[in-house]
Amino acid sequence: GFDPEVSALSAALAVYSKEKQTRKARNLFAAAIRSGTLKGEMFHSNTLDLHGYPVALSKYMVRYFTKFQKKSRRTVYIITGKGRHRNKNGARGILRKEVASVIE
Repeated sequence: GFDPEVSALSAALAVYSKEKQTRKARNLFAAAIRSGTLKGEMFHSNTLDLHGYPVALSKYMVRYFTKFQKKSRRTVYIITGKGRHRNKNGARGILRKEVASVIE
C-alpha cells in the first residue's frame, strides 16, 4: 500500500540525486533505516524485494543491499517485478532497467 513516509523519502532522494548531493542522500537513507521508516532487517537476507518501492528509493536500497552483501559472498536476488504497471509517462518496467544500471 501507500506509505507517505516512504513516498516522502523517495521524493527527497530523487531531488538530492538530481542535484548531485550524494552525501545528503546517503545520510537521509541511513536515517530512514535508523528511524524504522525502512526496515534494516530487509538488508540482512539474500533477497531484496522492491515491489511497491519508487525508483529513486529502490536505487539506494540496491546500493546499500549490494554493499552489505559483498561481505557475505552469497548469491543475492533482487526482485523488481514484471513491469506490468505503467508510470505517468506510460513506460513499463522501468524499475528493472534502473536497478540494473546501479549494479553494472
